[in-house]
Amino acid sequence: MDDTITILKQLLEWRSNGEGVALATVIKTWGSAPRRTGSTMCINSKMEFQGSVSGGCVETAVIEQALTVINSNQNQLLEYGVSQEQAWEVGLACGGTIEVYLQAISDQQAQQISTLIELATENESALLVVELGDKTHYDVVLASQINSCPLFDQSESELLNKSLQQDRTRVIEKNHNRYFIHPFNPQLALYIIGAVHIAQQLVPIIMSLGFNVSVVDPRAAFATKERFPDVELITRWPQQVFTELNLNHRTAVIALTHDPKFDDPALKAALRSDAFYIGALGSRKTHASRLERLSKEGIDKKQLSRIHAPIGIDIHASNPAEIAVSIAAELVQQLRKNE
Repeated sequence: MDDTITILKQLLEWRSNGEGVALATVIKTWGSAPRRTGSTMCINSKMEFQGSVSGGCVETAVIEQALTVINSNQNQLLEYGVSQEQAWEVGLACGGTIEVYLQAISDQQAQQISTLIELATENESALLVVELGDKTHYDVVLASQINSCPLFDQSESELLNKSLQQDRTRVIEKNHNRYFIHPFNPQLALYIIGAVHIAQQLVPIIMSLGFNVSVVDPRAAFATKERFPDVELITRWPQQVFTELNLNHRTAVIALTHDPKFDDPALKAALRSDAFYIGALGSRKTHASRLERLSKEGIDKKQLSRIHAPIGIDIHASNPAEIAVSIAAELVQQLRKNE
């Protein structure tokens, strides 16, 4: 989603400078397509572009077609096959087919795109509902408005809610119309408790996955910019920090210190939230003691079962870098498990 927001910002900037602009979006794929649905690319009348719809296979054709769309103001639904040879060039084992919706951006659509960017900035979840056709109509539907959206019935609203929860696009066909549903969620966030060696290895991996990462540790000697460049450092006690945070379904919490006075307050806050992943470093014996302490704090067994401990997928990791890989793998597993 964050790449898409960057692309949309570029589109609006070009448009504000008087350039004609078009937006290409992958709305459907078959086979081993290079890019997932929802992948976007913006193009201006100078043939400048940002983003990708195929990883390099058909970008040139899309850019050329975009000029026609910009000049005619007539949107197009395009289908491209990715050959075996092209597929290998972008790192695939076999070819596939993608359906791309190419549209000129009107004043109404530019305003809706601007609204989406504002919502993303405010950490609000929303759906962009695109009615596919020669003339495109946009609707921005907030998460709280999905069940009352007049365009869709109850069963369709359930599909929309699922799209938002899973961060997955979909196409709904209704009354001879096609609607492309594009979810826009707040950026994924990870709070790491403990500016320890494993955290140093873990931070760049998780950031590469698109997470906003914060490291919480009141120990100034540990939480330094030299040890953790390019990441937010919060040098306060977890019990102070976590009372102020909005831990939602896009948030993960990982405790790495082995020290109850650091880890336990963060885990308690996470267990009382909708955080999608909660993990804690430590042996089975250490975790058993942890569960006993948290149980005495009033956390029930069902909630305690949400803690992944010992943390990470069992890959027989033996050093901080390998442990970091195992943690990242488990985090992604939990994020995608219901898709």
